Amino acid sequence: MYNKFKISNKKIYITIFILSFICLMISAKLFINVAIYADNFNTSPVVVYGGELWNSVSWIQMGLIFFIGIISLFKINNN
Repeated sequence: MYNKFKISNKKIYITIFILSFICLMISAKLFINVAIYADNFNTSPVVVYGGELWNSVSWIQMGLIFFIGIISLFKINNN
């Protein structure tokens, strides 16, 4: 009964890679929009994000999404 819904690990890793790639593109676009806004209004991304902490969190978010995509890509090739 449960055999019908069995998904291979490769399909799971491909799905994770595609979703992380989409998330990375959305985060990069938002980051670029913040940079354009900061440039147009003569301010900095730190002010737009509300402080140095949230600016750093934005960078960390993009890095983590990137590494999740890289790890899932390696897992796809290993399987």
